[in-house]
Formats: sequence, structure tokens, C-alpha cells
Amino acid sequence: MSSEQNEVDKFRKMQLEIAPHRKKIVERDLEKEFKDEENPFRFAIVCAMWITGFDAPCVSTVYLDKPIKGHTLMQTIARANRVYDDEKENGLIVDYGNVYKQLEKAYSVYGEGEKGGSGGGTKGGDEEGGSPVEKLALLANELKESIRATKGYLKELGFNLSDLMNAKPMQKLAKIVT
Repeated sequence: MSSEQNEVDKFRKMQLEIAPHRKKIVERDLEKEFKDEENPFRFAIVCAMWITGFDAPCVSTVYLDKPIKGHTLMQTIARANRVYDDEKENGLIVDYGNVYKQLEKAYSVYGEGEKGGSGGGTKGGDEEGGSPVEKLALLANELKESIRATKGYLKELGFNLSDLMNAKPMQKLAKIVT
């Protein structure tokens, strides 16, 4: 976190003390601590340098809270999407900044594009067609249809699903007859 002129007064007006935090930043090697698996330091709110110039394979989740694009977006996503030993095959990107459209554009420039085999295409889709968001919408519709069909089937069998859902835990077991 970069310091700014007159920040001590600025923070005091908000009834906050920045000085102890500044001291920790100067005295500690936060990058080393964050990369150390045994260190309890597991959560960092970052911008700029730690997004594009910092690499810690154990990072599993990135929360995006502002619009970013191009190579910065690709590097940010790569921070969480690296495999890590046998513990992590991919990462999770939580997008509060609504950057998906920017991701499609960035992938068409910096990704594998039409030549690639993983995720290919300039629209962020793959061999089956459609973007991941479109595929999720299709899956959601399939799930809704499956739930509707299951409820219909249970009704045909004379099973009242509401009774099961509203029952207390031990009563639920009694309502399920095999």
C-alpha cells in the first residue's frame, strides 16, 4: 500500500490509525510471508504491483472489484488459475467488477485465439460453441427442467416433497421410504 502525503491526519479524521500498519509494512516482508504456506497471512487486498508483478502459486481466489482489461486482466486471472502441487487444479475468480466482456476481448488478443485448443475461439468459447456464461445459462435451464421433472415424478408416486422439506431432521429420515 503506497503512502500518501498527510495520510496520518486523513486517517485520524476517520478515527483510524495508519501508523501501526505503516510500521508493519516497513518492518515485515509481506511478500515472503504471503508466499510461505505455514504463515497465517492468507488474505491481501491489492492493486497494481501485486496484481501484475507478484506470483504466488498457492493463491486460489481473486475477487475483482473494479474494471480491468487487457494484459492486466489476463495476469490477474493467471494469479489464481495456476496449478499448485496436487492441491489445486484451478482458481476461482469472483467478478464484482463485471469484467467478463473485457476477458473475452483480452483472450482474443493474449490467449490462444482460433489456433488454440483449450478454450479456443476469439469469443471465449470452445469447440462446442458458446461462451462459458452461455453454457452456465444452458446448464441452469437443464437443472430447472430436471427439478421440475423430478417434482412431477414424485407427485405421480404420491410423495409430498413439501412434507419432507418442512420436516425436522429425524422426521425427514422417517419420510424417506426405500
